[in-house]
Amino acid sequence: MKPAGIVVYFAIPIILTLLYLSIASPEIPEGEIVIGKFIPHQHIEVAGFLVGGWALLVAAIGAYRFWTGINSEVSKVYEYRLGENAELEAVKASPRFIECFFWSVIDILKHSRFAECVTARYRYFAHFMIFWGFIILGIATLGDIIYLYGLGVEELALPPTDPVKIVGNLGAVLLIAGSLWAITARFSSEKLGYGTYFDWLFLGTIFAIGLTGVGIEALRYAGSVAAYYMYLAHLVLVFTLIAYAPYSKFAHLLYRTLAYTWAKSVGREPQK
Repeated sequence: MKPAGIVVYFAIPIILTLLYLSIASPEIPEGEIVIGKFIPHQHIEVAGFLVGGWALLVAAIGAYRFWTGINSEVSKVYEYRLGENAELEAVKASPRFIECFFWSVIDILKHSRFAECVTARYRYFAHFMIFWGFIILGIATLGDIIYLYGLGVEELALPPTDPVKIVGNLGAVLLIAGSLWAITARFSSEKLGYGTYFDWLFLGTIFAIGLTGVGIEALRYAGSVAAYYMYLAHLVLVFTLIAYAPYSKFAHLLYRTLAYTWAKSVGREPQK
């Protein structure tokens, strides 16, 4: 995406948010700051399923095309064995997809390849924090769903001592710290390079998501109605992260996993 595309990047979620506000006409509730009284959780969940479903569909199509492409006859790796009459026979190595996929996921969870980088050592730690920050936030979101639909909790205005809130705050800290580290490192070292617009847009988005998420919580505890407006900004940012995921750095995670899987299955893993 070109720099001018940032207008469209944010215009779509902003327009959709304004459209929702004009239709639903939510009002700022009086008294205790409770986000669910401003915009019902069910509305957020429906929007999340629709946007997430779109992102998964596009990602699945891209993954299928990528996997089909790297498994073309041109990219096949063949092994040879000694057949009858002492003649060499070409045989295709068994892909063992499930096994290779499993170990590829383990490598990514451990960030094994990043740990080997000595030129930009910060990348391992910053990327690790961002990656696991997202995973932990996902676990916290799952906890919220269990609260709402499993335990019958009507509102998620949880105290800071709640286990799910603690997990969510841990994820937020990792996300903010990791993205901030990556941003400052790019500014402070010429050797690392300034990065591309594509990199900066993604980094800026996840950093802003972390800040607005923590900002909502802080404003809620402070009893400020600004929490509701911060929530709207947070929703716009989260929309961009999910809806554009198949075209962002998140796609890199998908294709890297498949590339690892393919490399393991055909014996083309990079040598350390």
